Formats: sequence, C-alpha cells, structure tokens
Amino acid sequence: AILANKLVSVGPFTVPAGIIVISSTFLITDILSEKWGKQVAQNAVWAGFFGLLALMVSLWIAIQWNSPSFAQEKSKQIKGEADAEAAAIYNRAYNRNSTTRDFYEFIKKMEMYQKIPSNTSLIISTESEFFDMFKNY
Repeated sequence: AILANKLVSVGPFTVPAGIIVISSTFLITDILSEKWGKQVAQNAVWAGFFGLLALMVSLWIAIQWNSPSFAQEKSKQIKGEADAEAAAIYNRAYNRNSTTRDFYEFIKKMEMYQKIPSNTSLIISTESEFFDMFKNY
C-alpha cells in the first residue's frame, strides 16, 4: 500500500513506485530464468514471497507491542502540549475581532448544514439566523 501511493518521477513520467518494483521483479525473474533456469527463478519468487510475509508478520507484531511506559507518558505530554498550542492559536484567531468570530460561526453552521443528507428538505423560518445569512443573495 505504501508503494502504491508513493509517486516517483522516472524521466518525463510520473508513476506509482509499486510499478517500478513490480516491473523490476519481472525483469529479475526473467534474467534468473534465462541464465539459471525456470526452477531457480521460481525459487527466487517464493523466497521473495516468504520474505515479504515474514516482514508483514514482524511489522504487525511490532505495531501491536506495547511501548514502554516512559514513551507513552512522553507521547501524552507532547500531545497535550500540541493540543494546548493549537487551542491558543484558535483562541487568538477567534478573538481577533468580531468579524473573525462571525466568520467562524458562519463556517461552523455551513459545516453543520453540509452534513444534512441531500434527500432532506429543510423548512426554515424567515426569523432564523440561517435565513438572514442568505436573504441578500
């Protein structure tokens, strides 16, 4: 999946890295087959398959393995500091002036209305804030 999403440039072409890996694998197995025979090439393919399988299992185990407690604590500390900094940035932006507050509230309302399913009908009072936002358009 990583190679399928990684784009690389080869001369004038931009292609997924997975194409390069797969095409080079075919080239290598063809060379092995021509030089040492079909059985050697087949053994190389199986060795590559089992090598990738071992890599996947190893990575899965490493991901599932619990981190040491000091690393988890440090991770929580860093995340907490980043959340506090983000909140401070949002607070400064929101409280810059009344226009930024109005714009933020407008964006949040639009996001809320965007989440309403498209097959839903809304009945909006002419007294509502939502109606006021659009009456000039």
